[in-house]
Amino acid sequence: MSKTIEIRDRKGKTITGDLYLPVKKQDKYPLVLMIRMVGGSQKQSAAIGMANKLIKGGIAAFCLDLTDESAEGAERATGILANSLENIEDVLDYFCKQDFVDKKRIGILGCGFGGTKALMIASKMDTIKTVISLGALGSMEEERKFFFSEVINDPNRKFMEFLSRHGQSFKIPVGLINDFMLTDFMGMVAKIKCPVCVMHSIGDDVIAYKEAVSIYEALACKVKKLESLPHDIPHEPREKEHVEIIGGLVAGWLNKYL
Repeated sequence: MSKTIEIRDRKGKTITGDLYLPVKKQDKYPLVLMIRMVGGSQKQSAAIGMANKLIKGGIAAFCLDLTDESAEGAERATGILANSLENIEDVLDYFCKQDFVDKKRIGILGCGFGGTKALMIASKMDTIKTVISLGALGSMEEERKFFFSEVINDPNRKFMEFLSRHGQSFKIPVGLINDFMLTDFMGMVAKIKCPVCVMHSIGDDVIAYKEAVSIYEALACKVKKLESLPHDIPHEPREKEHVEIIGGLVAGWLNKYL
């Protein structure tokens, strides 16, 4: 079971998300903040399945909904990434003040662009005990050239689209991609101190596996792992079998490092 939580950010706007608590009562729970991919939903089956996997292990989960990224008319706006990161920081600050949360055991799990943001947050906040990225964007060398030569110079272009052989289509707003491309992401990754697990499907044809390798190699933290997922797991895992595989790996990592 989950309940929707509303949190006020530093600008007075409302951030919403679904909080999952373990059935077994505890004075304080370790907490994992789950950040979805752009255009996804905290109510998708994969997010719910992952959250339920965590609460069975005694870990609370909060599935965050960041709506500004996909707001109508905001496709080419800049500053959206900074706003998203501020929202995540505000949510973490909120939970650090809650009596039911073990403030020394807070982690982040991010999927797709959410994984990229999870890593960025971990580079800025020492309160993060561990971070897991799943299918995150890394150096994006080839896409970077294409973006600055064609995408950003087309005033009618609202999205940069990534297509998958699995029939999945992912659209990231041009403004959000521009924010990312102008950020020293790999430099931020190098500053992370907490344990990091970089998960990525070998067969991911939306965000290539080499992106995970670039992130892993940039990490300077003492504890890090590159978890190569089976080839048949797509960028956005939706099948119950795939969610179970990833959930088991996530739970194993968190049991050790959260």
